[in-house]
Amino acid sequence: MPKKRILLFILIISLIIVLYLGYPFSVFFKIIPPYDKPIQSQIVPDGVGSLSAKSCAVCHQEIAREWESSMHSKAYVDPVFQAYFKKDGELWVCLNCHTPLENQQEYLVKGFTLGSIYRPILEKNPSFDSKLRNEGLTCAVCHVRDGVIIGPYDDAKAPHPTKYDPKFKTSEFCLSCKQVPASSRTFLTSEGCNTGLEWQGGPYAEKGIICQDCHMPKAIRSVTPSGAIRETGRHTWRGGHDPDMLKKAITVKISPLKPDFKPGEEIIISLDITNSGAGHEFPTGDPGRYVTINFVATDKNGKKIEEKEHRIGRNIIWGPVPVEFSDNRLKPLESRVFKFRFKAPGDIKEIHISTSVDYRFLSEGVKARMVKKYGLPDDTIIFYNLYKNERQIS
Repeated sequence: MPKKRILLFILIISLIIVLYLGYPFSVFFKIIPPYDKPIQSQIVPDGVGSLSAKSCAVCHQEIAREWESSMHSKAYVDPVFQAYFKKDGELWVCLNCHTPLENQQEYLVKGFTLGSIYRPILEKNPSFDSKLRNEGLTCAVCHVRDGVIIGPYDDAKAPHPTKYDPKFKTSEFCLSCKQVPASSRTFLTSEGCNTGLEWQGGPYAEKGIICQDCHMPKAIRSVTPSGAIRETGRHTWRGGHDPDMLKKAITVKISPLKPDFKPGEEIIISLDITNSGAGHEFPTGDPGRYVTINFVATDKNGKKIEEKEHRIGRNIIWGPVPVEFSDNRLKPLESRVFKFRFKAPGDIKEIHISTSVDYRFLSEGVKARMVKKYGLPDDTIIFYNLYKNERQIS
């Protein structure tokens, strides 16, 4: 390596160390409203047994079943969240999205030692309910404020107090958790979780398509056994944890391949992938998620001839200072072509070519570390296959 490049590398590393040591963590991970505090402790509305989803399920059976099937109901108990929560020293701010009600949090943050978010001053919460905590994004998180059930209808008739809130019919309602800002002291090309801005700057927002249109599909039904038939949203919130939803987000086309080849001939395969169904970038959400496109050519016995992997996602090193080196995710309606080329060996008469597109939560290496150090269950699913193509030429 030339001397100038070595000196530049040393300078960059030195700058990162100086930044890391010279500022408290709270500068890098500045916590701003609404993420700095949980939702104020709520009281149980008259006519409702408790704040638990079990009380809501007495009348809203179908909606309760949908919620129970969703990741919202597992926001706290999800083993991936629990492992990362442990890894991050059970950082309090994580709970403000995964258990947003004060009633769900065992301790309340009253301040910080030396201004560091990693050194909170905690006080025992007298209204803490451990069972409610385990319900994650439970009904009351969205629908209970000041002893009143709030929702998207202005003509609701119910055995409890109700109030209409037009925000339920906007994307703004979702973005309190789906748009997480990064501190100015990070070196990220976009926010920590940027789903909201990705949507706002894209064609779906221009057409008036909101989060709920895709993630809470319409259903004509009654929300209670004796209620009026009306248009409602499914409380399923399918997204990155649902392989069928992920498959709907993309369109994959692969180039035709002639059935024969000659020794030494260059074989070229093109795969076109389009973000045809997501109103935000693909993948989105947790910046650690990524997509791999894998091409593998083998002989008839499975011996590898050539392979190639392409990656779609954000490339971030998180410490000592978060630095983002690249972001090649697919914007809404964007297409990209990935190629695989190799020369056919002269001593092989049959070639098998496999092409796959996988959506990944974690790499195998990261999973192994999380299993060993932070208790992630070994059987945790870390990827979904979204596309598979097997072909043979001879």
